[in-house]
Amino acid sequence: MALAAYPFFAAVAESVGRLLRLQGALTRSEVHRRVAEAFGDRPTVKRATGVAVHNMTQWGGLEFDNKEETYRAQEPRAVGSGVAMLLLEGALRASGTDSAPLDTLLRSPALFPFGLPVLTVQELDESPGLRAMSLGGAEATLSLAR
Repeated sequence: MALAAYPFFAAVAESVGRLLRLQGALTRSEVHRRVAEAFGDRPTVKRATGVAVHNMTQWGGLEFDNKEETYRAQEPRAVGSGVAMLLLEGALRASGTDSAPLDTLLRSPALFPFGLPVLTVQELDESPGLRAMSLGGAEATLSLAR
């Protein structure tokens, strides 16, 4: 829900997820550099980035290594289809668009702490906040329900 409600948190989570995919570990300064590219290099951005990374650690998404002063991802938490649909809706809302390819959302770096189950277009379409569409075997598209 933090992804959908707080665009800054979503940007930090996406930066963290991308860095973890690239190098497996990260430092706060690396995350801050990436976030500062979008929001500017101000003291408020640095402090808020640190708070967001700290929250991800407290919530169990990241693990801090005191010796190396780096963060690593915890083992992804498997979630059920109901939670997965909420996460996908949050990622879609955080993207700032009304629709996106399902595969893109499923691979969103911001969802790094979670292991999402395989979801069918039918299941997704039954979600109250989402609409799914697949035309003739083409890639499924997920959109916000109106």
